[in-house]
Amino acid sequence: ILWGGDVARMEAHQVARMIHARQFPSFCVLLPASVEEIRVIGALHGQIEAEGAQALLAACMEEMETHRAEIVAQQVQRVEDRYLREQQDREYQEALEMDRRRAEEREAQRRQEEEERRQAEEEQRKAQEEMERQLKLQQELEAKRRSLAAQLQSASGTARLALRLPSGQRVER
Repeated sequence: ILWGGDVARMEAHQVARMIHARQFPSFCVLLPASVEEIRVIGALHGQIEAEGAQALLAACMEEMETHRAEIVAQQVQRVEDRYLREQQDREYQEALEMDRRRAEEREAQRRQEEEERRQAEEEQRKAQEEMERQLKLQQELEAKRRSLAAQLQSASGTARLALRLPSGQRVER
């Protein structure tokens, strides 16, 4: 782009200050480094001849090629960085998913162990109740036997009865 301006006008004056032009006419080759920065990669001041301008442009072409290579390298680096971030994010999400699954498995195992413990306690409680019931029945049966034996001994005019069981055992009352 070739641009010319009169330094008496504000826009041209601002551009002259930005490129640090001290003598006029000024012929500069500018390289836009970023949106806010413009680099001067070559300049001619005062009386400018066509051969000098041509030589300046040829010399600046190498600088432009270097700058273009830097831009391409930065773009490649940004792509690689983005790919690396995406890969790391993916691995992080996979690790989170694995941690979540492990936590769910631990919770399921804990619930299963709790259920097994509760069932074992319930079975133990039922066994204890059954033992207590059996003991109570035995005590009641023994109390009835003693009561019956006491009644038999205290009763007058009682008869004794002897039985022979099919097993061959003899029982008297």
